[in-house]
Amino acid sequence: MSMLREILLLMLLVMARPILAGEFDVVDSFVQQRMKEVGVPGVAVAIVKEGKIVYTKGYGESSPGVPITPQTPFLLASLTKSFTALSVMQLVEEGRIDLDTPITRYLPQLNFADEASGKITVRQLLNHTSGFSTLSGRKHFFSRDVGQEALERSVRDHSAERLTALPGKKFQYSNVNFNMASLIVAKVSGQTFEQYIRERIYAPLQMTSSFTNEADAQTHGLTIGYRFWFGIPIAANDIPYSHTGLGSGGLLSSAEDLARYTLANLGDESGQVLSQTGFAEIHKPGVHIVRDIHYGLGWLVSKKPDGLVIWHRGDMECVHTDIMMAPDEKIGVDTLMNVNSPSKGTQLINIAEGVFGLARGKDPNMVSDDPVPTIVMFTILAIFIIQVVWGCRFILKLRRWQRQPETKPRRWRILIGVIFSVVLNLTIAIAIFMVLPAVFETPYSSIYLFMPDAFVITALSGGFALLWGVARNFLAFRQVTKTALTGKGA
Repeated sequence: MSMLREILLLMLLVMARPILAGEFDVVDSFVQQRMKEVGVPGVAVAIVKEGKIVYTKGYGESSPGVPITPQTPFLLASLTKSFTALSVMQLVEEGRIDLDTPITRYLPQLNFADEASGKITVRQLLNHTSGFSTLSGRKHFFSRDVGQEALERSVRDHSAERLTALPGKKFQYSNVNFNMASLIVAKVSGQTFEQYIRERIYAPLQMTSSFTNEADAQTHGLTIGYRFWFGIPIAANDIPYSHTGLGSGGLLSSAEDLARYTLANLGDESGQVLSQTGFAEIHKPGVHIVRDIHYGLGWLVSKKPDGLVIWHRGDMECVHTDIMMAPDEKIGVDTLMNVNSPSKGTQLINIAEGVFGLARGKDPNMVSDDPVPTIVMFTILAIFIIQVVWGCRFILKLRRWQRQPETKPRRWRILIGVIFSVVLNLTIAIAIFMVLPAVFETPYSSIYLFMPDAFVITALSGGFALLWGVARNFLAFRQVTKTALTGKGA
């Protein structure tokens, strides 16, 4: 009997023991290799399994000479949306918010642009079917407003915009939705959104290296961010931070703290912040996006052949963040990186998905690179080179016409060249400054924040088109005038 008791005790100890860091050597090697290949300055990783934090580690540097640690704060970017959804659901469980009630009940002070806006429900905010566009949600990126009323000012401005779809009819990922939802939390709770997050989520989950503003995070070692300039990571010290987008992308946390948050989402009982029914509602597949991907309430949900995956990704100017959970396996992975660029977005995703795959005992799921941003950038670069060559060629023609007047074309041919130049240069300028931002649903000013190398190329090409269009045609008209005065080419 004594021996049986000892065997049972030994079995319980083996089953309950935490997984040792050495068992994650494959994760360690994978992250370091991919960081080197992609050029990522710093990464923080946390892995949870069956109710425990089994692995946390920081890689690389937060700033020159300062190592990344599991406690290093990062801007969470759009991972913030899940916190906002959780806040709303807490108030739903308290009977203070109804998901299917129009938001005008909670924000009566807003003057919406049309009747349809007044019918938007809280649920439609949280699953991005309100009718606000993606482009609209990116307009606050240049704001530096950290005042107490920043969030409300931002929401008030957006409420005056007309919807691009009727509420409930179309999925459009828009930061406006979660900024409005966070203001609802503030109005219903009677606290600022920052206070609410600190008291109702950070404190009970013991998230001690998590913050609601940049200044506090900086005093605790907030990582600086990097942007890729033609493939080289360069520190970005001029990135704006504001509270206008606090509910959609402004919270800050560390890998270690996110591990505690991930455990809560996976059903861990310690520091409970929401009932299992509430989490099930948040994680439930809602609106269909594409293929096997749905959007729940602040979370993306994928129905994979090997099980359900609940996840979200965050992308701001100089950070890329991921939370991925396999609820059936009780496994979650948090990956934070202090660099970003759409041109390398897929490679950054591959790091996060690779760690998630390895944590589940699978091979890294490497997705093919998205060539579109690079193709667009190099296409515009090629256009700019052609513009410069074309301009130099025209100047050489003018010099030849001055030296050899008999080689000058007829006046009508010069006028045709003027018309062609006007149309071509105007088309290039419109395509770069108007069409490109519309296609990518990003204000042109935000292209500078996310892809500074592409911004330089597009600005040069578009600016050259406008300036050279004027200069070339002025020079051409001079030739027409000279032709008219000399009587040649009539």
